[in-house]
Amino acid sequence: MARKGCWTLRRSKPSLPRGGALRLSDYPGDAVHVVCDKCERRGLYSKDRLIVRYGAEIGLPDLLNRIAADCPRVVNLLGNDLCGAHYPELLV
Repeated sequence: MARKGCWTLRRSKPSLPRGGALRLSDYPGDAVHVVCDKCERRGLYSKDRLIVRYGAEIGLPDLLNRIAADCPRVVNLLGNDLCGAHYPELLV
């Protein structure tokens, strides 16, 4: 479930994860938490619904790119001040 002000999810065919990337099936818990420290957007998504939409084998970097696809900082052509979306539960 996404909260107001969260990223919109876009349906598309999942790609293979980058070498060594964790997959959605590896994500701990039943909910996927996404946070951006730069713009304070955040979302909590049902892992089961994400698996139905994107497949359990989608890489977490690819999933994050799809969740944050409508962020203006993702398409920043200058390459500065990029989107800060991340999975806070996966930070070391």
